Amino acid sequence: MKSGALAWIVGLVVAGGALAVVAHRAAESPQERQANLEFQQRKDRIKDQEQEVKDTTRQKKEQLADATKAKMADIKTDANRALDNLETKADQTKEHLNDRADAVEQNLDRQLDQAKDELKFSKEAMEVREDRAEDAAKADSANAPNADQVSGTVTAVDAGARTVSVREELSSSPTQPFRSPTQLIVDAGAKVEHAGQRLALSDVQAGDHVILQIRDSAGQRMVTGILIMQRAGAAAR
Repeated sequence: MKSGALAWIVGLVVAGGALAVVAHRAAESPQERQANLEFQQRKDRIKDQEQEVKDTTRQKKEQLADATKAKMADIKTDANRALDNLETKADQTKEHLNDRADAVEQNLDRQLDQAKDELKFSKEAMEVREDRAEDAAKADSANAPNADQVSGTVTAVDAGARTVSVREELSSSPTQPFRSPTQLIVDAGAKVEHAGQRLALSDVQAGDHVILQIRDSAGQRMVTGILIMQRAGAAAR
């Protein structure tokens, strides 16, 4: 009973609202209806424009995102290509440096071997010259009249006074292997040699191991030749 009354009341309200709308429209003047129509049309156009702006904005965002993505892909590709090029150049440079290092090492080895061969040849040539000089000195000593040969160590040299003091070796005396130093006069024409080279008397030094060619002249022992067999300090080295 109550629900039927409520439905009847709602029906009256709805019907009354509809009648009111109809009555209001019937009461509108033609100018008002035209104005309302234009207003509604403007609202619809504005709504359509807003939708169009939204659609355009969305499209532009999508295009920008696609373009950005494509640009990033291109940049990544270029970066990878550049990195590959750098790695290739680095490998080539490393290989080139290794080749140069090997070449330099081989060249140094060749130069070292050549220097060793030259040093060996020079040493052998020096030994040959020393042997020849010693043989020549012995021959001169054997052929010279009243000649003698003394082997020993120089203790003093006076080039101005042309004297040389030698501590003579006495190989035949095991208890006294050396004689006391003896000062001898060096002849003006005496030859001084070492390793096949001519030297001056001033080049002779204390400590040099020498062979002296000595000749008796008017009862005085005169040095006519000095052969330096070993320079002072050479044995220590």
